[in-house]
Amino acid sequence: MMKFGVSRKTISRKIIYVRRRQSKADGWGVCAGKNKTPRGRVSIKSNIHPALASLATTTIESEPQQELDLLLTVGPSRLIFRLRPSLIPFARHVSSIRFPSELPRHYTTTFSPEGRLYQVEYALEAISHAGTAIGILAKDGIVLAAERKVTSKLLEQDTSAEKLYILNDNMICAVAGMTADANILINFARQSAQRYLRTYNEDIPCEQLVRRLCDLKQGYTQHGGLRPFGVTFIYAGWDPQRQFQLYLSNPSGNYGGWKATSAGANNASAQSLLKQDYKENCNLKEACGMAVKVLSKTMDSTKLSSQKIEFATVGQDKSGKVYHHLWSAEEIDALLAEHDLAKETSSEDK
Repeated sequence: MMKFGVSRKTISRKIIYVRRRQSKADGWGVCAGKNKTPRGRVSIKSNIHPALASLATTTIESEPQQELDLLLTVGPSRLIFRLRPSLIPFARHVSSIRFPSELPRHYTTTFSPEGRLYQVEYALEAISHAGTAIGILAKDGIVLAAERKVTSKLLEQDTSAEKLYILNDNMICAVAGMTADANILINFARQSAQRYLRTYNEDIPCEQLVRRLCDLKQGYTQHGGLRPFGVTFIYAGWDPQRQFQLYLSNPSGNYGGWKATSAGANNASAQSLLKQDYKENCNLKEACGMAVKVLSKTMDSTKLSSQKIEFATVGQDKSGKVYHHLWSAEEIDALLAEHDLAKETSSEDK
């Protein structure tokens, strides 16, 4: 119950609905009635929207003979209160509040009139400013390459992975977007993979793990009080049913299989280059060369170094055992030197 100080005179009953009730659970409004408390205050009833909580201590200065005459009009732009002159200060305070009916784009579960979910689009926009990540499917393996945004000399390269992560023995992934969001999803994927292994005594199929992760991401676009994860994943894995597989998923929960794909900054340029250079039966070594060439053309500088990119591969050894390998700085520098893309070491870098 919330109260506002008003005149001790009898107040005519005025009912104001700030928003039409949709259900008993989420309907809210403001009600001013004749029932006066011992101090002559009017009870503000119904389910009060949190945006009005700050008005609890507001006092309306009015003449003794003046009624509380509030006429509310909900327009497409903002709320309009038509009040007597003595109530203008109160009106200005209330009219500064922006309500859900005016701003559907601020709510994750509300469709716009055009049928769009703005929060999902904003998440995709955040990903477009992240470092580029690339995945290429070869006949004997998969390569993942990613641009590192953090290039501090104090960062320990061997123990700190920013863009590439291991999910289980047969799957790795590259991320583009908010790393903190990615950590939550990566932990969920690892736990799901281990539960499946404990239950069935075999590794989870790649697409099944991707689907579980995407189901979680889709739920964050459907339930109130949540926001979409601002991260895109590129998954690389192998299973006995479909051999080597490459998937990409976005914040909406959609996913698809790809032969070559990219995410992050300059995504359009990277996709165009992959379409031109990709060969159907390329091997893992050729795919690695293609990945560094695409990164060199989409990043700010044409000369790369192990401090700016990360590499990982999934493949099979001669015995048929599947392996995943996160490349060391020395291996990346050797690959860059092979393709004449290595950055020359200056005296400042030494």
